[in-house]
Amino acid sequence: MASQKMAVSGGDRQIVFAELSNTHDELYTHNCARPLAAVQEALTANGSDDSHDPRRAALYFMIAAHADQATVDDLTRDFDKHINRMTVAHETHFVGNDAHPTAVISGLPGSVNPVKARVVYVQSPTEGNETELHAVWRMEVEMQDNWYEAYVSASDPSTIVSVIDWASDSPVPPAGGNLNALEAKLAAGRVASEDKAGSYKVWKWGLNDPESGDRSVEEAWHDKIASPLGWHTISKKNNPSGSPDWLGKHDKHGDDQTYLNFTTTWGNNVRT
Repeated sequence: MASQKMAVSGGDRQIVFAELSNTHDELYTHNCARPLAAVQEALTANGSDDSHDPRRAALYFMIAAHADQATVDDLTRDFDKHINRMTVAHETHFVGNDAHPTAVISGLPGSVNPVKARVVYVQSPTEGNETELHAVWRMEVEMQDNWYEAYVSASDPSTIVSVIDWASDSPVPPAGGNLNALEAKLAAGRVASEDKAGSYKVWKWGLNDPESGDRSVEEAWHDKIASPLGWHTISKKNNPSGSPDWLGKHDKHGDDQTYLNFTTTWGNNVRT
């Protein structure tokens, strides 16, 4: 099988997607090993031990999260310089009688808006199959292509406890629903659906309410990675209880079907 190449964000190198096993190793190196090594390097070079400064937690996180290697190298090499350029303003928000102090960090390289940070507690698993509470900085870090909700240890700001990316990692499916070479590999072995778009009578995007215009018939391709069976088909073993009736449910052999077809978008989402 011929190798396919896909450029990694930042443009500093390319990952070769030849076999899925190699893909997993490369993804681990790029997304886990390399960022953690950069954080450790910055920690070693950082001369200050002020672990309660939220700027340090934010900058350590950015070193791990930023996709451009040249930027990561600069943040790691000149850690203290970037810290000194960042500022913190403190705010207090009241919910009922409870006060919630928040630090607003400005000047974090790589962020497009000031970062809001506050101390919260998260529950983390232990090696003994139990859980314990950790004090962490909860930060909202908005970047050009990602919007992170990050939880960084308040006692050791180089330790990232948990991360949620509110930005979608999946691009909008290309016109015609066709897969590129990498997507085709990732979808290998899945059941193929009919190669045609679904038609839906809807108020299309741009009409704010029904009084602004009439419904029209619009075509929408399903996402062949997220929904390889189409918008209206679900494997029976994955169909939640309480579902609406599927086509042929009440036929003689309706319970013997491997895949269930619906006239609604049950179990999937339609983009039109």
